Amino acid sequence: MKKKRIFSALAALLLCLSLPVFASASQAVEPRFASGVRWDECPSTVYFYCNDNIQNSYKTIIRYAMNKWNAVKTPNGDSMITLALTTDTSKTNNEIRYDVLGSGAAGYMDPGTGLSETTEDRVVFTYTDIILSNKVSWSTTGASNAYDVQTVVEHELGHALGVAHCHEPNTRTKCYSSTCLKNVMNPDITVGQKRTTLQEYDKSSYTLIYW
Repeated sequence: MKKKRIFSALAALLLCLSLPVFASASQAVEPRFASGVRWDECPSTVYFYCNDNIQNSYKTIIRYAMNKWNAVKTPNGDSMITLALTTDTSKTNNEIRYDVLGSGAAGYMDPGTGLSETTEDRVVFTYTDIILSNKVSWSTTGASNAYDVQTVVEHELGHALGVAHCHEPNTRTKCYSSTCLKNVMNPDITVGQKRTTLQEYDKSSYTLIYW
């Protein structure tokens, strides 16, 4: 069975950040980026538009992926960032598209020139692109020979919110998270695998960035 990595341009940066472990109610979370990568001032909505080569059926699945993150609340019940699709490109520079990817990646979150350092310890997004490899097969039905659209897009949306992998490959003998293999932000994916239920690591990491 083929295995690929879901990469983001944050990986090298996140490996360099070392912050104390944040203890959630149920497990340890490693917020290597708690004062680092994020959308500035927690905007109410972050819009993405899909390139014309993204099928309409995939747009429905992308909305499902967005809604998983949209459902995460702060401990006092407040909403955080709402992710949404739009066809109005005047609203956003954030794009979801197919493209060529290297390094065996199925998906990639590319901040491009939108990743800009504004202070010594904080990096903010001005826009991001989510790229799906045009060299692999994709599925919305759990086909055993293809990568699951929602799983990969949901992972890359996590990066677009500033959430790190639960571990970086080849850097630790043990993942910080007890739910490593179930985490949406686990960096590895195989064909036929569906991993779309946000775990405590995913939700707590996202909450910690903005709350």
